[in-house]
Order: sequence, then structure tokens, then C-alpha cells
Amino acid sequence: MKLKGLVWFLTIALIIISLWELSYTWVVRSYESDVKEQAERLVKKDSASRTLSPDLQAALIEAKTQRILDSTKDKAIYPLFGTTYQK
Repeated sequence: MKLKGLVWFLTIALIIISLWELSYTWVVRSYESDVKEQAERLVKKDSASRTLSPDLQAALIEAKTQRILDSTKDKAIYPLFGTTYQK
């Protein structure tokens, strides 16, 4: 019972560190889902006049998503700390 304060301090510190690290995961996942939605809209707009198989459409969406992510890798996605997608 003598080290009860130390145990509470370490517990709270680990929780704060875990939430800090998870916040980057949440931000990146949100950014990637927004980019994927944008890629889906672009592919559907480009292929409105022709019918594509689901496999081809999924491949085009994946390629467009990757192209958008590559072109915006230096964009600040965590503006509070100025973290870019590449970091």
C-alpha cells in the first residue's frame, strides 16, 4: 500500500500515452476514409457512361485512392500539431 500513489500515477500516464498514440490512428483513418469516398465519387463520375465490372471498379477506386494519398502526402491532416500524412 506504500506505492499506491506511484501505481495510480503510472496507470494514468499509460492511459494518456495510449490515447495520444491512438489519436493519430483515428485522424489517419478518418482522412483515408474521406479520400476513399472522394475516389469513389470520381470513379463513378468518370464511368457514368459505361458499365464496369465490380472488380474493375474496385481496382479503379483503389488506384485513385492511392494516387490522391500520394499527391496529398504533405498536407497537414492533424492541424493541431502540424502533422502531415507522410509523417
